[in-house]
Amino acid sequence: MAKNLTQSLIDKALRDARRDGKRIELSDGAVRGLVLRVGAGGANWSWRYTLDGKFDRIGFGDLDEWPLEDARDVVRAAKRFAKANRAAPTQAWWDEQRRAMGKVAAAHPQAEQPGRMTFAEGREAYLAEVARTRRPDTLRATRSLLNHPLLASLEQRAVADIGRRDLAVIVAEAHSAGTEGRAEHLAGALRTLWSFLQSDANAERSQVEAGVMSRLKAPERSRPNEDRPTRQPHVPAMTELGRILAIARSGAMREEHGLALELLVMTAQRRRPIATARLTEFSALPGHGGLWRIPASHRKTAERRKDYTDHVIPIPAKTWRRVAEQIERSSAAGSIYLLPAARVRRRQSRDESEVVGHMAADTLTHKLMHLPGVKATPHALRRGFATHGERMLGNSREATRIILDHNEGEETHDVTRASYALHDGTHLKWSVVKKWCSAIERACAEALSSQQDLKDPTALANAIAEAEQAYRQAEKGSRAKPARGQPTT
Repeated sequence: MAKNLTQSLIDKALRDARRDGKRIELSDGAVRGLVLRVGAGGANWSWRYTLDGKFDRIGFGDLDEWPLEDARDVVRAAKRFAKANRAAPTQAWWDEQRRAMGKVAAAHPQAEQPGRMTFAEGREAYLAEVARTRRPDTLRATRSLLNHPLLASLEQRAVADIGRRDLAVIVAEAHSAGTEGRAEHLAGALRTLWSFLQSDANAERSQVEAGVMSRLKAPERSRPNEDRPTRQPHVPAMTELGRILAIARSGAMREEHGLALELLVMTAQRRRPIATARLTEFSALPGHGGLWRIPASHRKTAERRKDYTDHVIPIPAKTWRRVAEQIERSSAAGSIYLLPAARVRRRQSRDESEVVGHMAADTLTHKLMHLPGVKATPHALRRGFATHGERMLGNSREATRIILDHNEGEETHDVTRASYALHDGTHLKWSVVKKWCSAIERACAEALSSQQDLKDPTALANAIAEAEQAYRQAEKGSRAKPARGQPTT
């Protein structure tokens, strides 16, 4: 069994090597795998390891650079890395350890050759492509990931010199910081970036080899804490859904905000299509209500499915009357949007400097959050539609999907037939939406008859204003954000 190395043992080996001209190899008993090779010209450290049944050795510096305790520390860190990533540390990882331990002079910066595409240049070219082909939300999320602080060390490195293990180190560090989900998204964004760089149009400039990042992935997620109860997603009860509709129609908030919440409940659509809806997307259908045609550019799943058709949602008569009134108000005000912003703003983004005149999607979240006695989020409303629609109203899974825009089904394959059916009220969507809206109307009527606070719009308006004020104060750090209320029964 190897002895624990000491400085005196190392000094003796150095003297013997100089005197005899022989090479001596010392293994450290304190840190298994740490080896010092001593010769007449000096002493160099290496780490021996076995990974996936294969033996290998990594040399990482000399004795002058790495005193004994430093060498032990860095090999311990290398073992932790290999265990977490099932891969040996890269040269970039060793360089980072040098910087972290104050050995800057020993680092190996890579001198870039003029004309080679750097990571920063490749990222900006890719973001320009995302801006051209994807939704603004996708662009913002991708930019945030590819500007992760842990990627800063790659800014001026040539992309052709960056290997999978270099990025695996960074992804693993993001994972170990406790943001396991974000580490998975980071790995996905980097894989997609490299796919762009290796495409035929960019390969000559980037010099990136095909498939080099195809196996990049984040470490597995940590095992759930068995002592912590599993958090179940909230499914709003029909009483809560009825209460939301009652408040939305009560006059306790601006007409635009009330209509936005009503559309959330009655159509089960996402926030952004509602907030950005244009007047041209709506058409009246006498005797039935109206139709809302959501363009593919505003549909979250259409981009992923390469579906460029409109997602059409029927709007029954009672809700349509409110939509029609809002269309008149917006037209009179000169707005192209169904829900104009209270004040026109400029989008804060490097790539998007246009003036934005529609309601912000976050406004729907905040307005719903501040309703007294309401716990649901916008996405929980969609969950409520799916759950109650199938369990209580007998909707099929296919019927749920064609409303939630998870699968357009027949409409994708037979546009003409679907269009006629939508206009004469016989399409499956009409049946699903009418059943849902009728159930919500009944729940609203029950809430109005049993919940006394719904009969006082002024008190409701005051309660909403107080919740908004408390939230703003909490945002400023004056006190913790208040817990959201439970539905009133």
